[in-house]
Amino acid sequence: AQYRDAKDTCNGCHAADDAHKGALGVDCERCHNTRDWRLGEFDHTRWTAFVLDGAHLRTRCDQCHLPGSARAPKISTACGSCHAGDDVHEGAFGLQCERCHVTPSFKQIKHPLMKGQQ
Repeated sequence: AQYRDAKDTCNGCHAADDAHKGALGVDCERCHNTRDWRLGEFDHTRWTAFVLDGAHLRTRCDQCHLPGSARAPKISTACGSCHAGDDVHEGAFGLQCERCHVTPSFKQIKHPLMKGQQ
């Protein structure tokens, strides 16, 4: 009877305890469970449209997911949405960086003939 009026979402009672400060939305059960909160795991590849590979595997969540949203964040998958300032081509080749570059190292080029065009 003690919890009869309790909210039915984690965030309903634990918003102030959210270590992510709302940056990952309020669907806590996607990563955590009530058996042991510390056992949380999020499969970014399976549950989002952005595969974490290469250098992105070393990126902290809060570098892309900024605090303040009550919903799961909507972030563009275009390289330029985060890396526009890193573009040595200054947009001359468009926003499809993955045509030439790879995620393990942006300095690595996919095709040997393109190396001189950096």
